[in-house]
Amino acid sequence: MIIQFEERLQSFQQSRETNQRAIQTLEAALKVYQSSALQPSPPQTPGSNAPTPTLSYILSELQDPITEIVRETIRPMLDQTRTETEHLVRQQNREVVERVWVRIELVLKVLATLTDRMDKDRSVAGSAPTNTVTVPPPVQISGSVGSVQQQLSLVEIAIQGRGQAGPSLSGWVPR
Repeated sequence: MIIQFEERLQSFQQSRETNQRAIQTLEAALKVYQSSALQPSPPQTPGSNAPTPTLSYILSELQDPITEIVRETIRPMLDQTRTETEHLVRQQNREVVERVWVRIELVLKVLATLTDRMDKDRSVAGSAPTNTVTVPPPVQISGSVGSVQQQLSLVEIAIQGRGQAGPSLSGWVPR
């Protein structure tokens, strides 16, 4: 559903950009026309051969105003698109972390239960109990990668606290 929304958003943005370019071109042509209409040309004398502007001259005169108008119009659209994209990425990251953390928390609880049971079995058999796995508190989803990495570091420490090399989670960063 999110992919369809993104595709529709991209399609609307492309058509909006096309329309904006067409509007800007028409506005620039209108400005040129109005500026020439405000300054009436002197009447031609029968013998004068007034030069007519060439196409390259007209295009060179219009290029700078059109470029400036395009930049002024596109900048707010780009800023808005960037803001919307950042918001969408933050929301998706939050959803992924929430889904993954539930599973990690369940695995940690199972590990803690297994460790407690193994320690009980060892204490019954007469051996000293080993370190226990502690389950860190649930991650507080605040949207910052730092807090998630801190929670994952606690998970890694808990796993490695048993004296066994566990999988490293330190390089994991939510996307």
